[in-house]
Amino acid sequence: MKTMTYLSSLILVGSLTFSVGGLSAAQSPQQLVKVSGVKGGLVVHLGSGDGSRTAALRLNDSYMVQGWDRDAARIAQARLNLRAKSVYGPVSVDRLDGKVLPYIDNFANLVVADDLLGVSMEEIKRVLEVMRRDECAE
Repeated sequence: MKTMTYLSSLILVGSLTFSVGGLSAAQSPQQLVKVSGVKGGLVVHLGSGDGSRTAALRLNDSYMVQGWDRDAARIAQARLNLRAKSVYGPVSVDRLDGKVLPYIDNFANLVVADDLLGVSMEEIKRVLEVMRRDECAE
């Protein structure tokens, strides 16, 4: 028996000009979450803008979504929009000041980035949940 390590989460870069695993920026937030295979937990949204896409990443009560942006005016507008949709709490938006995400290792189930906000791919991989599974060697 051998142990195989793999990322159980998918990194999607929404507005950049490439797709991951056949996904494209044109797909809705709901489609991105469904295709990722993530069934709940923490979804991190980088570049939350007005909060619309951030809110749409919460498919049901199994998800908590945290959006991040650098612009105070966009964050304020996003919070107003989330409150108007009655989802503020399970969906939140905050300001990212640096290049480090405020999570422990392996904490997020999915990261969706419309703007990387200066965060490195190594940092994103650090916060994504890593799971292990056993595979039987034939």
